[in-house]
Amino acid sequence: MPHAFVHLDPALFQACIDSIVLTPNERLRRELLRGYARKRQDGGDKAWPTAQVFSLVAFLEQRYGLARQRDPTLPRLLTSEEESLLWQRIVPAEARDLVALARDAWQLAMGWGIDFDEQNFAHTDNARSFLTWVREVRRELTETASITRAELPGALVEIEQRVPESLICLEFEALPPSQLAYLDRLEALGCRIEQRRVKTVRAATVKRVELATERDEINACAQWCRTVLAASSDVQIGVVIPNLSSRYHAVARQFDAVLNPDGITHLYDLGGGTHLAEQPIWTVAHRWLQFCFERLAHDGVRRLLTSRYFDLPVVKQLPVSLPDQFSLHALIREWQQTSIDPRFVAVDERARQTCEEHTFAEWVRHFVDVLALSGWSAVAAGSTQYQAHEHLAGLLDRLACQDTGARRCSAPEALDMLQRTLAEQIFAPQRAPAPIQVMGYLETTGLRFSHLWICGMQEATWPLAPSTNPFIPHSVQRASKLPRIDFASELNFARERLRHWSQSSKRLIFSHAAHDGESVQPPSVLTSHLPPTALSRLIRGYRTPSHPYFEARTVTLEQVEETSGSGVSPGRIRGGAALLRDQAGCPFRAWAIHRIALKESRSPHAFPDALDRGILIHEALHRLLKDHDDQASLAKLEVEDLKSVARLTVADLFRRFPASFREREIERLSRILQSWMSFENARAPFQIDSLEADTQVELLGFELSLRMDRIDRIGNALVVIDYKTGQVRPGRLTGTPLLEPQLPVYAIASKEVAAVCFARVGEDGVGLSGVAEENLDLTPARLAKLPAGGWLELRNTWERQLNEILGEFKEGYAAVTPRDDNLCNTCHLASFCRVRSSEKLSSP
Repeated sequence: MPHAFVHLDPALFQACIDSIVLTPNERLRRELLRGYARKRQDGGDKAWPTAQVFSLVAFLEQRYGLARQRDPTLPRLLTSEEESLLWQRIVPAEARDLVALARDAWQLAMGWGIDFDEQNFAHTDNARSFLTWVREVRRELTETASITRAELPGALVEIEQRVPESLICLEFEALPPSQLAYLDRLEALGCRIEQRRVKTVRAATVKRVELATERDEINACAQWCRTVLAASSDVQIGVVIPNLSSRYHAVARQFDAVLNPDGITHLYDLGGGTHLAEQPIWTVAHRWLQFCFERLAHDGVRRLLTSRYFDLPVVKQLPVSLPDQFSLHALIREWQQTSIDPRFVAVDERARQTCEEHTFAEWVRHFVDVLALSGWSAVAAGSTQYQAHEHLAGLLDRLACQDTGARRCSAPEALDMLQRTLAEQIFAPQRAPAPIQVMGYLETTGLRFSHLWICGMQEATWPLAPSTNPFIPHSVQRASKLPRIDFASELNFARERLRHWSQSSKRLIFSHAAHDGESVQPPSVLTSHLPPTALSRLIRGYRTPSHPYFEARTVTLEQVEETSGSGVSPGRIRGGAALLRDQAGCPFRAWAIHRIALKESRSPHAFPDALDRGILIHEALHRLLKDHDDQASLAKLEVEDLKSVARLTVADLFRRFPASFREREIERLSRILQSWMSFENARAPFQIDSLEADTQVELLGFELSLRMDRIDRIGNALVVIDYKTGQVRPGRLTGTPLLEPQLPVYAIASKEVAAVCFARVGEDGVGLSGVAEENLDLTPARLAKLPAGGWLELRNTWERQLNEILGEFKEGYAAVTPRDDNLCNTCHLASFCRVRSSEKLSSP
């Protein structure tokens, strides 16, 4: 077990046996208990009484608990979460983000004896608002017979009776008057109180280093820790990061990479913590509750349904008919067309069991039930998230049992209150004792180190700028002598910290980042007199990149190109036209989509996209033409008939969109249908042979299932028509390579086919374009030029080209060779094939 970061001289060791020892923070209490246990073990003891070591806050709570045991009529002490909810109920919704500041102002006022009167709080709007909230808080505390932690010292002064024989106050500095008054009261009642300091070491050897950025600073600090630890295992290394709470995750990632790359050996302990609301296992639970009771964006829903923290059915794809944001209930409504997993239905029914307003505690119970039905657990979580889940479960149980008053709220309001409450709860996972301690600048009080590194020693951040609470007028704070409210007191505090660090360590390093991303940062005026030291003198094998996994190496890259996968056995293929089109456009695309099923998934969207509009026009044309078999019957259609078809089609396909939007879509679709029917009437006479006809074509042993949008008959010849709403290029039907194989494969399916055409049906134009037999009248279609051998030669060329395309697929040819310049712009496989990256690497 590593040595404790505190020096227990014989007198302090005896004090832990004979007296109650109070510490200013939890870290010193923990290290003192560890050092006491280590000293007992070294002395040969196998069992011993637990030392009475408490932080001052815990001691006050214990004393008040004993007083309530003697007199149950005393007010009940609110928990931290109860106090947070109290302030959230009092502070108006528009100022809810200021609850933490308001609670801090309350604690300052209680601690420093500030009177809540009109004269003190009439200077600013903030102060007047705060005074109003304080009156409401006091009223509710009186009505519920409750008390806050900030009021404990004052309450204990009035009720203390049986006091301990002696107290050792270890490393206390400036205490608030309320706590000093309580200690004076204990002393007056016969308690012997002694102020004591931990024995210091001689003045440290001090060095200063400069790093380019904060990231480099943390990287160098972690590497230095590794170097020191490699030289000797009997060390106590301290790292101080002033703004640790805001950089908690970045620091943890860097120290893990340097000191714990295998995820097993824990050589450091990270002080402080993060808010409980930021823990991944809760952020997932919070988003899921939002999805159950409110609405969530589809990207968030997709991630939720694959979260390891839920035991939910696998969902391959969300219905594209959903809007950008939707709820679980809306998702289940869309799923009613298919099979629905009963677990989703059970969760939705529990969430929607009541739509009425309830108290906060009732809503919390409701949330817990929904999470339980959803399989929320830490089974698949690591140690940190397992601890966070246990902490959350206990906290939710307490909140569900608390009497938070009769005020009722909606589910979203209750969820917001819960989120704000968790945002005020600090969570830090328990770690085994480690030889490296990473902490904030206040946590070093009373500790002793063999090596100490202090980060953030730049002019702009050390000394710190004064930070005063906006709810207490500055004049009141100055009159009450609150600490660290001006530059002079901050300078004194900074100097005192420097003195403390130099006396609590044998080797001391100050560092600062020379650039903050916007401007150059000189060192602090308190450390600038120290000459900078080269990192190479402190860190063996120092690496300048910010991450230790990034090592500069001279490596010759070997490029290997593999263009083929395993072959395909002949057989039946559904959607054969799409396969041919993909293989013709890019063999890799065909392999990815049709061999390993990397199909593009459409995201839910609030308004129709190009595909939706294309399907709408296709369906409208089908409805319009299905009861008519020739040009003459089509000519009898009236404008109202077209509008009726447009209205029914929009009502069926776009029913989820607003009525005003549907009306505009009906007008747009009606105009397109009118333009198309005008074109149909101008064509040479024709008959409609079939619509959406299914057929099979056999090539190279493969049976391709095809569906043709429309087949017209002109005399004894068939004309295959494929609807398009965008731009069409008929020249691609006769070019090499063949980039539009869909119509050619229809053409070789039957010898009766004498023409294949794209039917362009869109807002910016209508018409037919394609290629046809020489004597076939397709006026006014735009036709590509036939080869010298005419239609028969073109059919033979198509059959050869289609066999070549299908032969590539059969052999497993999957080279990343896009044959269409525009294909990559819309392909969903860009991050997989990385064709753009390859182009950049190969370019000079």
